[in-house]
Amino acid sequence: LTWSCDASGCGKCTGYSSCSDSAYSVVVSAEGATTDDLPAPSGCAYGNTVKLQSNSRATFWVHEIAVTGKEIIDDPCLEQKRELAAANQRLNVAEKKVKVL
Repeated sequence: LTWSCDASGCGKCTGYSSCSDSAYSVVVSAEGATTDDLPAPSGCAYGNTVKLQSNSRATFWVHEIAVTGKEIIDDPCLEQKRELAAANQRLNVAEKKVKVL
C-alpha cells in the first residue's frame, strides 16, 4: 500500500483493491514536538509519528514500512533565489546568442 501525504493529509492509498473503499488510512502527526507553525514543503506533511489504521474490523499485518520525505530548507527565499538564478542563466544564454550573430 502507498499513501502520498501533504499538508492537508494522506488521502486514499494505492496499490491494493481495498484502497478504493478507504479501508486503510494513515495519519501523520507531530507527537511531543512542534512545527513552529511553519508551512510544510510542497507535497509533504510535517510529523514524527505515522499511524497506520484499518477502518474496518479486519486485522492487517505489516511486514515492512518505509517513510520518505524531503529535506527541510531553512532559507525562506530559496525558491526565489533559484528562480532568479535560472532567469540570469537564460539572460546570459540570450546575450551569447546575440554576440554570435
